[in-house]
Amino acid sequence: MDEVNEREEEIRIGKNYGIKANLRQGTNDIIYPIEFLRKMGVFLAITIRRIITAILIIFLIFVGVSLLLTTDGLRLRFLWLPMTLLTIGLLLLLAQYSFINPSYGSFLSIGKSLDRQMKERKLVLKGKQQRDRASVVRTIEDDGTIIFEDGSLGKMLKIDGSTSLVAFPSEIRDQERRAIRYHNTRERTTTEIEITSSQKQNAEKQIKRVQHLKRINKNPAILKMLEQEESLLATRINGKKSTVIQYKLLIDKKEKGLNLALEHLYRYEAEGYYYSVIEVEKDEAEEILRDIFFLK
Repeated sequence: MDEVNEREEEIRIGKNYGIKANLRQGTNDIIYPIEFLRKMGVFLAITIRRIITAILIIFLIFVGVSLLLTTDGLRLRFLWLPMTLLTIGLLLLLAQYSFINPSYGSFLSIGKSLDRQMKERKLVLKGKQQRDRASVVRTIEDDGTIIFEDGSLGKMLKIDGSTSLVAFPSEIRDQERRAIRYHNTRERTTTEIEITSSQKQNAEKQIKRVQHLKRINKNPAILKMLEQEESLLATRINGKKSTVIQYKLLIDKKEKGLNLALEHLYRYEAEGYYYSVIEVEKDEAEEILRDIFFLK
């Protein structure tokens, strides 16, 4: 027992264990989380490129403002307050550019996207711009087939990827090769749209599996462990923890092209590119597409 404890003490897991790396990512673009902010529940991060850019811009701002105000006493007397407010505004914009959310990008890019969408919405409401009717869903058939206003057909599938967060570099390279082959051989007439949804985790299947294991086991230690697992799943995870669901929407002008795209997708599921591919039923497809494609 002492030997096992000593052996465990000798094992040191690196701080980067479990972090998935992008092999094509440069060192200047690696995202570094800000630990003291994460402890306070603020999930902001920074990159080396943005740090360098921020330092240079701050230097230019302060040098420019200092030269503008200190070279003329009259200018300093009347412009110090407006220039101070302008500097604060520029620093706030710089902060929106510098700090990023690992999932959504910088606050500046999010704000620009929101502003563009609000302007387009106002133009549509005023009748100065036509709404994109090509992407409006007309109806969804009982078998899950989606029919768009322009006559296109679609299918929505629930995707479970096979890439692990602790995959070795060789496994990541193999997965990238499969991805390249997948996109090089897929139907060119079919549009693929990725949709990510955050939902409360459903652990009913795991709970039933644990209950089944309890019925077939007699060992007191195993039963105690299974009881703890069942309690944890029921009270801490089921309907409480959030999980990310990935959907893929296939759209094609012709039914034949859509069927070929589905066959291609299932073939790569069999090869291990995807862990599972499940066609979404009508009710779930309506719930996902209601706000995205103006489905009423």
